[in-house]
This record gives sequence, C-alpha cells and structure tokens, in this order.
Amino acid sequence: MRTDYIDILSIISNNLYKSAEQVMQIASEMINANTFCIAINDRLTTTVLKTFNREVTMLEEGLIVDNEQSYCHLVIEKSVGPLVIQDNKPIR
Repeated sequence: MRTDYIDILSIISNNLYKSAEQVMQIASEMINANTFCIAINDRLTTTVLKTFNREVTMLEEGLIVDNEQSYCHLVIEKSVGPLVIQDNKPIR
C-alpha cells in the first residue's frame, strides 16, 4: 500500500478549498457521521482534498492512497449509487 501526502493548495484554488469547507460544514450539520471527505480519483490513486472529522481523525487532507485501499474506489468502480456506511462513528 502506497501512502503519500501533498499540499492541497498546490493543486486546487483557494476558492475551491473554501467552497469544499462550506460543503463539509453543511453536510456535518445534516448527517450525524464522524467523517466526510471530498477527494480526487484518477483510476490509480485517491487524493483527499478536504475532510471533516467530528471526534476521531480518520482521514487527513492531502492523503494519497492507492485506489484499492480507498472507499472512493468502491463507490466509483463497484456501486450504482453513493456509499453509505451506516455506523461510521468511533467506538467509545
């Protein structure tokens, strides 16, 4: 498994980054989940652009992982709709 990190603002504009932050804020108010992410998928890797972690950091911005190791790959390649993990809150 390959894992790298990049500076997000080196590949997207500051306006796009701020817009992603607004999307994450609204989603976190509507859906009681621990983690949300916006990512780029290029068939080989998934790059996390923006994350929201409520209690436990599960994903970090700038993370690059092989597609076989990412949930994004499951949605893009295997699913006909969005991936919904019913219980993605941390265990206490």
